[in-house]
Amino acid sequence: MMYTEIINTSGILSDTVYIEDFGGGTSSSSWLPTGWTNVGISNANALWEYRGASTTPSNTTGSRGACMTAANMINSPTVSNGFFIFDSNYLDDQGSSCGAGVGTGPVPAPHKSNLTSGTISTVGFPAVMLVFNYYIRDFQGEQRAEISTDGGSTWTAVWEAGLQANTQSAYNARAEITLPAAAGNNPNLMIRFVYDGNYYTWMLDDVMIVVPNPNDLKSTATEFNR
Repeated sequence: MMYTEIINTSGILSDTVYIEDFGGGTSSSSWLPTGWTNVGISNANALWEYRGASTTPSNTTGSRGACMTAANMINSPTVSNGFFIFDSNYLDDQGSSCGAGVGTGPVPAPHKSNLTSGTISTVGFPAVMLVFNYYIRDFQGEQRAEISTDGGSTWTAVWEAGLQANTQSAYNARAEITLPAAAGNNPNLMIRFVYDGNYYTWMLDDVMIVVPNPNDLKSTATEFNR
């Protein structure tokens, strides 16, 4: 499978077709935006968690895993109103020190979990991009974004984090991915964020479908995966 990540060199996006900044949440860590779903594949309880201003813990806390620190925290533009996290380290090991309780947590690793949007209409916009902010610290995981152009019947991966073991992204990392032509002028586009692996964490915020400025695009990386 080949995908190309495209970045916008000026930061100017012509139109925002859809935005979800996770700012409409409640005090419940299981809150979801309207139409979104949160499904544990490896285990029914392997779920993404919402962090908002009034949740416990709140959006001032990142991973609760024993191998993480307070510094391991997403720094997205709207982190102050909420974000989502898949906390693989915490689900597997709630020990007092890193590695002290491997496999003894409520949902032992490995984990697979899908955070999926509702349907998004891009009718009237023939070319669109997927944009989101994130922070990932990886051990043996795969973090990817997928889209469906048929309302969820079939899915195609359009982005993978591609981190090496025991490395992390920037705290304010941002993905900007040009989507296949079928994603444009489509009443049934969906987005799915898939965590698949073993430790540590993925924090996600500010998910958008946008129209790119065609004069400000460049390819940053082309990946070939089997």
